[in-house]
Amino acid sequence: MAYFIFKKLVMKKVLYLLMLVVLLGACRKKPDTKNTTNEGNIQIAIENVAGPKPIKINDEWYVTRNGDSIKVLIFNYFISNITLVGNNSYYTEEESYHLINSAENDSKIFSLKSIPNGTYKKMSFLIGVDSTRNVSGVQTGALDVNSGMFWDWKTGYIMAKLEALSPQSPNDNMVIYHLSGYTGPYSSLRTVELDLPKPITINNNTSSIKMHADILEWFTTPTNIKIEDLYFSMSPDKNSATIADNYVNMFSIKSIE
Repeated sequence: MAYFIFKKLVMKKVLYLLMLVVLLGACRKKPDTKNTTNEGNIQIAIENVAGPKPIKINDEWYVTRNGDSIKVLIFNYFISNITLVGNNSYYTEEESYHLINSAENDSKIFSLKSIPNGTYKKMSFLIGVDSTRNVSGVQTGALDVNSGMFWDWKTGYIMAKLEALSPQSPNDNMVIYHLSGYTGPYSSLRTVELDLPKPITINNNTSSIKMHADILEWFTTPTNIKIEDLYFSMSPDKNSATIADNYVNMFSIKSIE
């Protein structure tokens, strides 16, 4: 009889311990899986256009505001030194060099990473490659000298390149602009500053900015360029500086999500 009583007491104790373990497990605080890095990302997507039309390489004809016709064969440019600014927020992309190639769709989409949480209202960047990296020797990635966007160690990178056909060109219908130069009065480097159409708030999330780069801006404002007068530029000079003063206006922000 005593044996059964003892066994019953042991069973009750075991059940009590099991219930205690279950209760403790239920009450245990669940691990916090929330992103605590206090950072987010922004995806940049660029569409190259000619006015309202997307650029189709070696396919369609487009008309400049001067009435000249062009068919785009090559349209490449560098974007570098990207920054975002808000009232109390600031971000500079590390290793900020992007080669946009109209013939390669993947090159038109990239991400700004590890952006501190905050609200941002402005964006700025360089068209081209800054002077420091022009004299930094052999490089890789977007700055690979075999990309077709590099002249030599004296002239440096081609900041932006346009090759097109135009019946208005006396150069066998060819328009060739290879704009280089990173110092002096004829540098082709230009700084673009854009107000965001609405603030972007980074709070451990990913947002997106969609931009247009309008090739027709190369031919207007502040200087109206007639192709028959300026159809060739392959060295830093007054003409290349004139084109660069125009192309600084080619970017616009179309949407933010």
